[in-house]
This record gives sequence, C-alpha cells and structure tokens, in this order.
Amino acid sequence: MLSLHRLNHAACWFFLLILLQWPLFSREPSIIEGLRFYEQHNYQEAISVFQGIIAKAPRTSEAWLWLGRSYASVGRREEAIATFKRAIDLAPGYAETYLLLGQEYDGLGRLTEEIEVLKRAIEVNPLYVDAYDYLAHVHNRLGHHDEALRLAKQAINIRPDDAEAYLVLGSSYAATGQYEPAAEALRQAIKFMPDNANAYSILGAAYQSLERYPDAIEALKRAAQLDPGDAQAQYRLGAAYEALGSRNGDAAASQEATVALCRAVQLQPDLAEAHAMLGAQYYRLGRPQEALEACRTAVRLKPDHAFGHLCLGLASLKAGQMPAALEEDQTLKSLDQTMATTLSDAIVKFQGLASGKVRGEQFVWGRPGTGNFSFTLHNDLTETVKNIACEVAFYDGNGAKVESDHLGYEGAISAGLAKKLSGKADFRIRSQAVAGTDPASTRSTIRIEIRILDFEIAR
Repeated sequence: MLSLHRLNHAACWFFLLILLQWPLFSREPSIIEGLRFYEQHNYQEAISVFQGIIAKAPRTSEAWLWLGRSYASVGRREEAIATFKRAIDLAPGYAETYLLLGQEYDGLGRLTEEIEVLKRAIEVNPLYVDAYDYLAHVHNRLGHHDEALRLAKQAINIRPDDAEAYLVLGSSYAATGQYEPAAEALRQAIKFMPDNANAYSILGAAYQSLERYPDAIEALKRAAQLDPGDAQAQYRLGAAYEALGSRNGDAAASQEATVALCRAVQLQPDLAEAHAMLGAQYYRLGRPQEALEACRTAVRLKPDHAFGHLCLGLASLKAGQMPAALEEDQTLKSLDQTMATTLSDAIVKFQGLASGKVRGEQFVWGRPGTGNFSFTLHNDLTETVKNIACEVAFYDGNGAKVESDHLGYEGAISAGLAKKLSGKADFRIRSQAVAGTDPASTRSTIRIEIRILDFEIAR
C-alpha cells in the first residue's frame, strides 16, 4: 500500500495531467489514442476510435472533426463531407472545418459548394488566410480571375509573406495576359517557398509569353528538377526551347525541345497539348510522318484542341495529303477562326506554289553591258498575295548553278494581276546567256529559272 506522501505525490501528477490535457481529456480520454493513430497514418484504427467516442458521446465535435479528417485521408469523400457537416453543426465557430469540407467538395468537382463553404470560413474568421487562398484558387480555375486577384490581394494584406497568395496572384495575372505583374508576383512566391515547382513552372510560362525565352527555360528547368514527374513543366520547357529555336534558328534548342516534349508525353501520355506541340516541332524539323502521328494523337485525345488540328492540317500538307488538310480546315472553322485562317492560307499557298498560279516569267535582260534584268510576277489565284519571295537561278550547260539572286516583292498583287520585279546578276552571266543564243557560239548556254519560294495571302 502506498504511503500517504507517495499517494499525494501521485495525485498531484494525475491532476496536473488533467489540467494539461483538459480540452480533450474532459470530453473523452480515448480521443488521444485516435489522434495518435492518425499521426501514425493508421487511419482505419483512427476511424474506429473516433466512431467509438461518438457512439458514447455523440456531441463531441472534436471527434466528428477528426473522424472527417480520417475519412478524407483514405478517400472516403462522401462520408468525410457528412462528418464535417456534423462537426460544423456542433461547433459552427471553427473556421478550419469549413475549409476541410471545401477541400472534399473540391476533390469531387463540386466547386460551387466549395465556394460557399469557403466564404463561410471567412465569415467565421475574416483573418483566415488559408481560406482566402483556397477560394482564390477555385475562382482562378473557374476563370473568375478578377475575383481571384481580389482575394489574393486580401490574403497578402493580412499576411505579407503568404506564398500561396502570391502564387495565385501570379497565376491570375498570367491568365489575364498581365505577364509583367505575373512574373513579379511569382518571384515573390518563390522567395517565400523556393522549392515550389509549380511556381517556377508558371513563372516560366509568363517569361515565355514575354518572349524572354532564356529566362523561361531556366525557370522551367528548375521546375523539372524539383518535380521530375511533372509533365506540364516538361511540356512548357519544350515549348520554350521550341520558341527559342524558331526565333534564333538554334538547332541545339530545337533538339532540346524535342527531348523535353517526348519526356512530357512519356510522363503523361494523355497530355494532348504536348502531343500537338511535339507534332509542330516534328513539322518544323521536316519529319512529316512523325508530325502526323503526334498530331493525330493530340486530336484523338482532345477532339476540340484547335492547335492540334492546325498542326495536323499543316503536317498533312507537307506530307502531300491534301484531302486530310482540307478536312482539318473545315474542323478548325468551328473551333478557332484565327487558326482556321492560318491553315486556309497555308492550303492556298501550297496550291499556288504547286500549280504555278503564283509564278515568275517573261525574263528580260536590261541595258547591254550590265547584268540588270526584270521579270513579271503573275497571280492567277482568287486571293490577293503579298510579300513574295523569289529566286532567280542561272545554270550552265552542264546543269550546275553558277549564280542565283534572291528577290522579294513586299507589295500586294491582286487576283488575276501581275507586277514587274527587277534584279541584277554578274554581267558575265549575261554575256554567256546572250552568246549562247547564237548557234555559231561555242559558249555554254545559260539556263534561267525563276522560282517562287514563298508568299502570303493578303488579309
């Protein structure tokens, strides 16, 4: 039997323990056990414990709250929602429960209900920054960018170092085409959470929209390093490399673009945007069959993906598949008129070049003793053309090119009309060409070829 002194000592410790754990212990001692299971990620045991507590004390709001958390942790969303609602009925002044309920609505795509409970969380606690952040994210996803901006700014006013608010602020600015403030907000987000891959990924996209391609590549490479499994980051990185390669004629950048885009579709085979961009890259590299395969995959995965249809149409043209290109043109007209116009112009250009309806002819040498010449550009299309690029090539009797002159006509030529264009060759070429017309001459006859390299449809 304990002595009186030891009994009093034990009693002091017992009551001290009660005082330290009063909020939980006073309602149900075994809730501590449930929390221990929850912290150990043993959610099934936690569920059993919290259900037992509720069976004995149905109005224990903390048990309902943690039961809801446990359900959520094992993906039992509907049960979590019902449980969080009961916790709110018992303790309507606890803002975090509304946020937890909103997260479950989010997981089920019930965004309207999520918005309502997050608003209630802010009503209960107007300084609850996390609720502002989540609510801003939802509005951003729904395209309500002005509301997302307003909420993110409110969160930052409450907590100036709120990285999540800066992230949604940057995302909203980017979504509304305000790329400079977007980049600034995202740099702030990275300042407070330097290992956030998503922030780097969106920053890279903003830099790309600003045509700051080297900065975009650096940001997106960092995003890919932080999250190697993020297909979106790889897709954006490939797009940035592709843009840099197209602008600068950088073969190394084009190669990196192909590598990153291939990695993106490996990581996420159903990412239609990456397949379409990969198709565009193959198209520019002169690999039409691979371009066709990638673009066909893109539109199969996402039938309303306009860029995929555009790339498929262009790749079909390059592969000589005119019926397929015309079919894509018709599809695009119902999806994106601007892209449809681009493809229609490409089809007209292809037909014009292939059929010779835009052509150069009637070559005439100029004043004797010079290499001056002129020829006529004819437009037999039904559309007005402009910015015509030509090559006048001179070949000797053996078929070897001895000289060429690249010329351009920047003006417009209306349908059915013609314009004269002048150029200049080495006068010795002219001497050979003229001498070659004399049957008694022993000089090599010069053959002259006028090629139309490119033109645009005037809109």
